[in-house]
Amino acid sequence: MTMQVSAGSAMVLLDNESEEIKKIMNKEANKLVEKTSIQAKTALKIQADTFIESTTSCSKNTATKALPTSAALAVHASVNGAKPISKEAVHKSIDKCVDSTTKKAIGRAVDTSLRSFSWQK
Repeated sequence: MTMQVSAGSAMVLLDNESEEIKKIMNKEANKLVEKTSIQAKTALKIQADTFIESTTSCSKNTATKALPTSAALAVHASVNGAKPISKEAVHKSIDKCVDSTTKKAIGRAVDTSLRSFSWQK
Protein backbone atom coordinates (compact mmCIF):
# COMPACT_ATOMS: atom_id res chain seq x y z
CA MET A 1 0.00 0.00 0.00
CA THR A 2 2.87 2.34 0.74
CA MET A 3 4.29 1.64 -2.71
CA GLN A 4 1.00 2.51 -4.35
CA VAL A 5 0.85 5.85 -2.55
CA SER A 6 4.47 6.58 -3.50
CA ALA A 7 3.84 5.60 -7.10
CA GLY A 8 0.73 7.77 -7.16
CA SER A 9 2.66 10.71 -5.69
CA ALA A 10 5.42 10.23 -8.24
CA MET A 11 2.86 10.29 -11.07
CA VAL A 12 1.35 13.52 -9.72
CA LEU A 13 4.84 15.05 -9.51
CA LEU A 14 5.62 13.96 -13.08
CA ASP A 15 2.31 15.34 -14.34
CA ASN A 16 2.97 18.69 -12.63
CA GLU A 17 6.50 18.78 -14.01
CA SER A 18 5.37 17.96 -17.54
CA GLU A 19 2.77 20.75 -17.31
CA GLU A 20 5.50 23.20 -16.29
CA ILE A 21 7.70 22.01 -19.16
CA LYS A 22 4.79 22.41 -21.59
CA LYS A 23 4.17 25.97 -20.35
CA ILE A 24 7.85 26.89 -20.75
CA MET A 25 8.01 25.33 -24.22
CA ASN A 26 4.82 27.10 -25.32
CA LYS A 27 6.14 30.40 -23.99
CA GLU A 28 9.44 29.96 -25.87
CA ALA A 29 7.61 28.86 -29.03
CA ASN A 30 5.38 31.94 -28.86
CA LYS A 31 8.43 34.19 -28.49
CA LEU A 32 10.02 32.57 -31.54
CA VAL A 33 6.85 32.91 -33.62
CA GLU A 34 6.51 36.57 -32.60
CA LYS A 35 10.16 37.30 -33.42
CA THR A 36 9.89 35.55 -36.81
CA SER A 37 6.66 37.39 -37.57
CA ILE A 38 8.27 40.75 -36.79
CA GLN A 39 11.28 39.89 -38.97
CA ALA A 40 9.02 38.82 -41.85
CA LYS A 41 6.92 41.99 -41.57
CA THR A 42 10.07 44.12 -41.48
CA ALA A 43 11.48 42.34 -44.52
CA LEU A 44 8.22 42.83 -46.43
CA LYS A 45 8.13 46.53 -45.47
CA ILE A 46 11.72 46.97 -46.66
CA GLN A 47 10.87 45.19 -49.93
CA ALA A 48 7.81 47.41 -50.46
CA ASP A 49 9.75 50.59 -49.67
CA THR A 50 12.63 49.53 -51.93
CA PHE A 51 10.21 48.68 -54.74
CA ILE A 52 8.42 52.04 -54.50
CA GLU A 53 11.70 53.93 -54.27
CA SER A 54 13.31 52.10 -57.20
CA THR A 55 10.22 52.41 -59.40
CA THR A 56 9.87 56.13 -58.66
CA SER A 57 13.58 56.75 -59.18
CA CYS A 58 13.59 54.71 -62.37
CA SER A 59 10.56 56.55 -63.77
CA LYS A 60 12.08 59.94 -62.93
CA ASN A 61 15.38 58.99 -64.58
CA THR A 62 13.61 57.77 -67.69
CA ALA A 63 11.48 60.89 -67.96
CA THR A 64 14.55 63.07 -67.38
CA LYS A 65 16.40 61.31 -70.20
CA ALA A 66 13.40 61.15 -72.51
CA LEU A 67 12.49 64.85 -72.30
CA PRO A 68 15.77 66.27 -73.67
CA THR A 69 15.87 63.55 -76.34
CA SER A 70 12.35 64.36 -77.49
CA ALA A 71 13.06 68.10 -77.41
CA ALA A 72 16.25 67.55 -79.43
CA LEU A 73 14.30 65.52 -82.00
CA ALA A 74 11.67 68.26 -82.29
CA VAL A 75 14.33 70.97 -82.77
CA HIS A 76 16.24 68.82 -85.26
CA ALA A 77 13.07 68.18 -87.27
CA SER A 78 12.08 71.84 -87.40
CA VAL A 79 15.63 73.02 -88.25
CA ASN A 80 15.75 70.60 -91.17
CA GLY A 81 12.44 71.90 -92.48
CA ALA A 82 10.51 68.79 -91.57
CA LYS A 83 7.16 68.93 -89.86
CA PRO A 84 7.80 69.45 -86.11
CA ILE A 85 6.99 66.57 -83.81
CA SER A 86 3.71 67.18 -82.02
CA LYS A 87 3.54 67.63 -78.28
CA GLU A 88 1.21 64.60 -78.14
CA ALA A 89 3.79 62.42 -79.90
CA VAL A 90 6.47 63.53 -77.43
CA HIS A 91 4.21 62.75 -74.45
CA LYS A 92 3.21 59.39 -75.93
CA SER A 93 6.88 58.52 -76.41
CA ILE A 94 7.72 59.50 -72.82
CA ASP A 95 4.71 57.59 -71.42
CA LYS A 96 5.68 54.48 -73.37
CA CYS A 97 9.25 54.74 -72.12
CA VAL A 98 8.16 55.26 -68.50
CA ASP A 99 5.65 52.37 -68.70
CA SER A 100 8.33 50.05 -70.06
CA THR A 101 10.78 51.10 -67.35
CA THR A 102 8.16 50.70 -64.63
CA LYS A 103 7.35 47.17 -65.84
CA LYS A 104 11.06 46.31 -65.77
CA ALA A 105 11.38 47.78 -62.26
CA ILE A 106 8.39 45.75 -61.07
CA GLY A 107 9.92 42.59 -62.54
CA ARG A 108 13.24 43.31 -60.84
CA ALA A 109 11.54 43.99 -57.49
CA VAL A 110 9.57 40.74 -57.73
CA ASP A 111 12.72 38.78 -58.63
CA THR A 112 14.59 40.36 -55.72
CA SER A 113 11.74 39.55 -53.32
CA LEU A 114 11.62 35.94 -54.47
CA ARG A 115 15.39 35.57 -54.09
CA SER A 116 15.42 37.13 -50.62
CA PHE A 117 12.64 34.84 -49.39
CA SER A 118 13.99 31.68 -51.04
CA TRP A 119 15.62 30.71 -47.72
CA GLN A 120 12.13 30.01 -46.36
CA LYS A 121 11.64 27.00 -48.64
